[in-house]
Amino acid sequence: MADTINMTTLNDFKLLQISWVFDVNFQPTFGSLCERRYLERIAVSLPGTKEIKEVVSIAEAYTKRQLAV
Repeated sequence: MADTINMTTLNDFKLLQISWVFDVNFQPTFGSLCERRYLERIAVSLPGTKEIKEVVSIAEAYTKRQLAV
């Protein structure tokens, strides 16, 4: 769990928002995440580093897997 006390930049907070997908419990919510492209919209505002791309990819894959259940 991320601690907001350690966040120093807006990008830190955006990464926290991406991590919230792992706390979602309802399939319709995952559908809305994909339909409204929330992860992509946050991701384009972040630096394109390898590490950030990997984090976004993991969150997107998790979201899509939850839709398939």
